[in-house]
Amino acid sequence: MRGPFLTLVIAALFVVVLRKALRWGAVGRGHGISSGMARVIFPVGQTGAFVMALIATYGFGYLLVDLGATAQWDGYRVSVELLAWSAVYGSLFVVAVWGVAAMMPLDVVLDDSGLTFAGAMLPWAEIRGVKRVDSWAVAVEGGRGDLHLGPGKQSIIDKLESAIRLRLPPGE
Repeated sequence: MRGPFLTLVIAALFVVVLRKALRWGAVGRGHGISSGMARVIFPVGQTGAFVMALIATYGFGYLLVDLGATAQWDGYRVSVELLAWSAVYGSLFVVAVWGVAAMMPLDVVLDDSGLTFAGAMLPWAEIRGVKRVDSWAVAVEGGRGDLHLGPGKQSIIDKLESAIRLRLPPGE
């Protein structure tokens, strides 16, 4: 029992450290911390849904491993039933992993350099606009395609959208 608990604790610590580190974005030539505008942080992600998806990932992963181990130890031959359960558990595992990635609590950071999200920095010069996707997300229109920011609380997404619009040239 100690192994799975320790893994969950390490995963939680990893998310906390990752979230703090990703606020700074790419650091290198032409990137880094600016000295002008104060960094404004907008927390996005859904912590409750993230935790549920993480637990589901562990649960369905366990069921897949247990199914395979049981089949091997009991000498099962490949059957339609074994393949069906593998497909069900595998599909649910993939959905749970997607939920972990989609709901991970991260931050959107705005400063003089641009917008930073998930460790990537998008300079203001590359941002062409911002559009509301729905009440819990916005999309920033950039030269390399849209960058979706969210999910988040509607009040935070409202403030984020307004803050981005203030930084865009008139008419954008």
